[in-house]
Amino acid sequence: MRLPEEEKEITNFKRQIISTILHEFRNPLSVILSSVQIIDNLYDSLDDMKKKNIFNRIYDSIDFINSVLNNIKIINIEDKNQILLKSTSINIEQFCNDIADELKCLYPEKNIKTQFNFCKEDYYIDKNLIRQVLTNLLRNSIKYSPSIGSDISFCGKSTDDNHLEFIIKDNGIGIREEDMEYIFEPFYRASNITGIKGMGLGLAIVKKCVEVLNGDIQIESKFEIGTTIRVNIPENIA
Repeated sequence: MRLPEEEKEITNFKRQIISTILHEFRNPLSVILSSVQIIDNLYDSLDDMKKKNIFNRIYDSIDFINSVLNNIKIINIEDKNQILLKSTSINIEQFCNDIADELKCLYPEKNIKTQFNFCKEDYYIDKNLIRQVLTNLLRNSIKYSPSIGSDISFCGKSTDDNHLEFIIKDNGIGIREEDMEYIFEPFYRASNITGIKGMGLGLAIVKKCVEVLNGDIQIESKFEIGTTIRVNIPENIA
């Protein structure tokens, strides 16, 4: 049985989720609405490039909304043991390349470099959870890196202790030392990201998913220099 303080904390947490959703959805929905209105009223007068840009804005906004919904679904689960593993056999290198390609299409101005060295093609793993981990980490690197002249490194390999290791490295704004102990807290946003949109849920989602996968995550970051994140998970999770 929960204590009154615990009930109050849960209620406040859920209110914060609802408030954050309302705030975060307004902008992408406005973008979608304005883009559809332009297409409806001016479609015949638009050249192919302008049409493509408008559709890209719509796709980007829809992708952002889907990302928010997926993150809220996971973070709202109080006990990580309630997240059931649904492992399937996947070609891990192709899987990672597909994630990178999707993000390259959404953020063509970013330079995502990939390098993989897995000892075999197929691994038995929950692809939805690992997608949440890798996509959130890559999105963070994209979001907090300069638009020009900055590479994002996405690497993966098999380790000697039968784990898969994923390394994502950027040369972005980094994390201040005083923020490091709080970065996995839901809705926490570091002190140096003012003006960059976000909910402060990405790393909280990653942490929970990695725990469900029986793995671990390590973050090394230097303010205004960049961040390196290592995720290790067992090769086969049933």
